[in-house]
Amino acid sequence: MRDFFFVSLMFCSVQVRAEDPRSCQINAPNCLVPEKPTDRIRSLAIQFSMGKILPVAVQEHLTEKKIIFVGEMHGSQEIPQFFAQLAESLSSKKNRILVVLEIPNSSQKNIDAFLKTGNKDLLRKDLFFSRGKNSDGRSSQAMVRLLQKLSKIKNVEVFCMDEDMGYSGNGQDRDTFMAKSIYKKMRGFDQTLVLSGNIHSRLEMGYPGNESYRPMAYELKNLASELKADQIFNIFMRFKNLNIWAAMNNRAGVHRFSVSTEYSQAVPWESYFLVEEGFSDKTLHDGHKGTVFIRTTKPSFPFK
Repeated sequence: MRDFFFVSLMFCSVQVRAEDPRSCQINAPNCLVPEKPTDRIRSLAIQFSMGKILPVAVQEHLTEKKIIFVGEMHGSQEIPQFFAQLAESLSSKKNRILVVLEIPNSSQKNIDAFLKTGNKDLLRKDLFFSRGKNSDGRSSQAMVRLLQKLSKIKNVEVFCMDEDMGYSGNGQDRDTFMAKSIYKKMRGFDQTLVLSGNIHSRLEMGYPGNESYRPMAYELKNLASELKADQIFNIFMRFKNLNIWAAMNNRAGVHRFSVSTEYSQAVPWESYFLVEEGFSDKTLHDGHKGTVFIRTTKPSFPFK
């Protein structure tokens, strides 16, 4: 089954209009000074700790969203952990949450049974979770821990949105299928949280190298026309040191990426949340409205 990944550790520049600096010396303090990306991040970022309930300020921004996409690079320990944090932070007695995972719908029966019993043998006999070293990161040990965590959160239902194993169609058909599957399933839930690769989670058409591509989130946004634009939010996971187990470059195994950007330079924190929309001429950054930054991830090895 083909999957798409987008390693975007680089920063999308934010252009803030300003007057000529020479006139600033005359017209200050009413003059606008060019804002550096690091200054913007420093002033808006909300620090959080991994494994704990998210800060109230983050919860307040996300509580009213009907759909939240989290765009990841498969195969880390930290991203499934953060996604569990997100679900737990937004759960309540009154809030019924649909959690959507990029797992084939043929695994739904075994996952439902695992969520009820905690019996890992149910996953070991599942075709998707028994791929061993051929795993692409979506059936990792961290993903199993995510399922264990979700089984303990009340008012949460897990949905496997992907095509069955052995699917031979093209990527566009797959994204469209996933969008339609989510839209059909999400009715009756107060919130829908979706964890997927960061191409699928883009709210705008296209990605670098294919400007006409319609990602799953873009397709779902158009299907859910009854929702207002501000009821849909997506998060791009960013890193300084990304270490993952994934199927990339014709090789399944540990892959490592390291790059210093404004996101890693602005604050010394290990993890933070940042709303990107509304602070530049661009509504979306890398096709997303928000960022979660995690400084360093560790690879999560295949479940066995």
